[in-house]
Amino acid sequence: MSRPSQIGPYRIIEKLGRGRHATVYKAARPDLDRPVALKVLRDYDQATLEKFEREARLSKRLKIPGVRRTYEAGRTREGQIFLAMAYVDASLKEVIRRHGRAFTRDEAVRLLEPVAQALDAIHQQGLVHLDVKPENILVSGDGRAVLADFGVTRRQGELTTEGTPRYMSPEQATGDRPVSPQSDVYSLGVVIYEMLTGRPPFQSERDDVLMRQHVQDDPPAPRDLNPRIDRAAARTLLSALNKVPHERPISAGALLRELAVAHSTPITIAVDVVRERPQVALIPAGVLAAAALVFFLARPPRPPSASPSPSTLDETTGAPTAVLTTTLTPALSPSTPAPETGTPTSTKATPTEPTSTPRPETATPTRPPAS
Repeated sequence: MSRPSQIGPYRIIEKLGRGRHATVYKAARPDLDRPVALKVLRDYDQATLEKFEREARLSKRLKIPGVRRTYEAGRTREGQIFLAMAYVDASLKEVIRRHGRAFTRDEAVRLLEPVAQALDAIHQQGLVHLDVKPENILVSGDGRAVLADFGVTRRQGELTTEGTPRYMSPEQATGDRPVSPQSDVYSLGVVIYEMLTGRPPFQSERDDVLMRQHVQDDPPAPRDLNPRIDRAAARTLLSALNKVPHERPISAGALLRELAVAHSTPITIAVDVVRERPQVALIPAGVLAAAALVFFLARPPRPPSASPSPSTLDETTGAPTAVLTTTLTPALSPSTPAPETGTPTSTKATPTEPTSTPRPETATPTRPPAS
């Protein structure tokens, strides 16, 4: 099919892309001094038409920074339905391809900050985007990014399986849990994962396989794909990809803030190493015991205590003899003179002469004189 030269009041300059139900052109209008991105609907049914109209209404209503501006939506005399939006140079998908290497953490945070702010503003209005992906993040020539395509946006708390399987949250994949801001946090986490590692966490040509992976499989450790990623940043990234929504960062802005300040400490490095390589935890107990022994031997000796020892050794027998504490000795009254102190006597026993016990004297009977 040849490219049309005119659609309504818009002159077609070039074709930018083609989706399942729409084609996007770069176009110009005589009364505008800038080009527009003209999205034209084709081969549509009623459901597709309603989706397109919802996108048009939301795009025009969300006049917030970080969201691509929409100029008008209409229908030509020939019955073509179109949406005229601000033209942006390239999608993040093209930027990633041209970049030629993995993004650094700072590069990703700086580029996606306005997108995160836009998502937070959308969430404050009770909506969920549900299709955050590189194709829907547009980057201008000066490096500013905006969020586009609100075709599958829903109210928070609804159930839906719409979205792009490579980037959708587990609750979208199953359709049995309500969508929430954390659904967009998950998709933004997938985008950041791809920027930092060079590939999405899950890869397959089949949508059903991708959806199953989001629900059941753990993503590869980011540092396995790019060892230059800081361990703390990798941990933050994996928290965004948690299967449980409330275990993810509370908002898109919170995710980027956590990622920006993530910094590894020796303790977190040790924890992350064990998490990434569980076999490291199988250290022989003897090594741990030796480390503990070295620690205790290296401690400085404790100074001797000034308090009296609770027991002393008898100098003759070597057996401990009890020493009464001051609390058990009656205190001397002020009127009682202190005992004189003389030369200390030895406690060693000295031999003494045996002494005889005097017997009591008894009267000796006298013999009577002889007569």
